[in-house]
Amino acid sequence: MNFLSRSSEGVLLVATGRRHRNEAITAVPRIRPWLGGRPLWLLTDKPARVPAAAFDRVMPHPDPRRTYRDKITALLRLPFRRTLFLDSDVELLAPLDDVFKLLDVVDLVGCHAPVRSFQWRDPQVPEGVCELNSGVLALRSGRAQHRLVRRWLTTYDEVGVEVDQAALRSALWWAMQRGLRSWVLPPEYNLRTTKPWIAGAGMAVKVVHGRIPDSMRAPLAGYLNKDPSRFRASSAFPTGQNTAVAPWPPVAPQRLFVLGAGRSGTSLLAGLFRRSGLFMGEASPYKPRAANPLGFFEDREVNAINEDLLGPLVPPPLGEGQRWLASLPSSARVAITPELRRRIRTLLSRGPFCFKDPRFCYTLDAWIQELPEQERDQVQCLCVFRHPSVVVASILKEIGSAPYLEGLQLTAEQVLQVWEAHYQAVLKRQRSQGRWLFIHYEELLQPTGLARLEAFTGLELDHSIVDLSLRRSEAHIEATPTSLRLYRTLLDLAKCEEP
Repeated sequence: MNFLSRSSEGVLLVATGRRHRNEAITAVPRIRPWLGGRPLWLLTDKPARVPAAAFDRVMPHPDPRRTYRDKITALLRLPFRRTLFLDSDVELLAPLDDVFKLLDVVDLVGCHAPVRSFQWRDPQVPEGVCELNSGVLALRSGRAQHRLVRRWLTTYDEVGVEVDQAALRSALWWAMQRGLRSWVLPPEYNLRTTKPWIAGAGMAVKVVHGRIPDSMRAPLAGYLNKDPSRFRASSAFPTGQNTAVAPWPPVAPQRLFVLGAGRSGTSLLAGLFRRSGLFMGEASPYKPRAANPLGFFEDREVNAINEDLLGPLVPPPLGEGQRWLASLPSSARVAITPELRRRIRTLLSRGPFCFKDPRFCYTLDAWIQELPEQERDQVQCLCVFRHPSVVVASILKEIGSAPYLEGLQLTAEQVLQVWEAHYQAVLKRQRSQGRWLFIHYEELLQPTGLARLEAFTGLELDHSIVDLSLRRSEAHIEATPTSLRLYRTLLDLAKCEEP
């Protein structure tokens, strides 16, 4: 893809995977009217699935990975001498002729990103060098551009986590020292709906960047550009930001319950809060092991209370410590004794907390009812899930290797019923009390998922615990239609697609 177009200027979208490919197709009518006749190209992993009339040209991606890497490799060899690259969730509200004009004198035009990566940053880059948002970039083809993108790709691969903008910042500083010329556009050229935003007085907004409902687009455009002489901000027109503004005075952390079927990511989810200041129990009674190399982040007393609550409902062969593998009907209700009530209240009285246990899928009601009535709706319930086939494979491996499960015999079909029972119980309970966030395990390994979790809880997470090598289990068990329907319901609640 080296100057395949006769046009000197054009727009490029890169979309790999069904979700982003469909998003790029639907974005065409929101982009093309403002291009002034410039061609609109798409680079994708499956060109045959794109309507021929949607783009001026559809090209196969040379090395699709379905990660941020795909946009970087696409920018190595540009299709136009002056190329404007846009993410598939971008909408134009005005022409961008001036951006192409800037490329007459600079090699790269980008937009300030008001964030810094928690996962990685290059210590050699001066703090005053901002990150650029990698979803709106204009590049002039040439040696400087190619060296920049090559360095960006190398840095991204070496870092080993998906921090494309932090890698771009590092590469940009390196390239600037070698002659690359760049320009940073004002925020009106990249209004990020997922972040708290402000548009300055005196300029219309030209680019809206983010996934918002179609019903919001026209009202938002009217608010932004009907009277650009005034300041406009997300505080007046919320756009579903996944990052919260720090409140003042500070708000006390909410009480957190982490739940989900066992082997679905509850330990990683709880571990993200290990440095949040929340009470998570006494020193962890369970040492890290192969199944959970980062630790379990559980409290023995929490587990013991839940075991005692479930005891009367769970028949053999499941015994003490094994009741997280119970398969109970969603109508099952635990009976709480005065002694169990006392023990629960003792833990709840420890102040702001984060308690994790897969058994909460069945016992959560008993815990919430012991909180003061005015606090029950403020409880935050974090439910993590994975594809049922992956969870079943992981549980069967645990049964075959963990000493405390020695002698237990469960078939794949029985374990699949365990998975279904846990989430059926969750769906019934989530309609009653508390604030709920459903999140896929894979989202916990991505910056966007972590940002969503931070926005929901208002707490800063410990990103250092995230390890992409934790993607270990593979699906070898065929899921039932019931489990797949339930899984799709969870995906809808999490507002995500199958990773």
